[in-house]
Amino acid sequence: MRTTHLQLRPFTREDTTSYANILRKPEVVEFLPNEQDTNQADKTAETMITFWLTGQKEDGYAPWAVIHQETGTLIGHVGFRKSEEFRSPELLYMFDSNFWGRGYATEAVRAACNIAQKQLSLPYVMAVALRSNIGSIAVMKKCGFKFEANLQDGGFQLVRYGLTF
Repeated sequence: MRTTHLQLRPFTREDTTSYANILRKPEVVEFLPNEQDTNQADKTAETMITFWLTGQKEDGYAPWAVIHQETGTLIGHVGFRKSEEFRSPELLYMFDSNFWGRGYATEAVRAACNIAQKQLSLPYVMAVALRSNIGSIAVMKKCGFKFEANLQDGGFQLVRYGLTF
């Protein structure tokens, strides 16, 4: 799928190095679960892409690679994973800090939600963020997600937002 500035497409194994380069940035992984080790970025990228390729086959959806159309650069991911914990599709997104503050996360999340509603026929999706991740929460709100709950997971203070189609 193409938007004004972005292309959303399935990840490929060839994306591993570019994706690992994003995961090496401490400011990018600061808000990701499990306190990502930037020194393990290559392994993390390979594991995540493999997991998402499997999810795409088994569940019919998984996060997509987000490509900046003008440069052809992989700038992050957006999409859904089947969440056993929350028993609903969970929106995931992360972007290279070089592309923050330009509205790309909002553009990508809106596109992903459009796909969720119109192509995947999902009636509801949710998203979770650390309470301190003000930028991510702002994206959720801009895209129509509504606050549902405060959560705590392993010492992390989280918020859950949901979007019903």
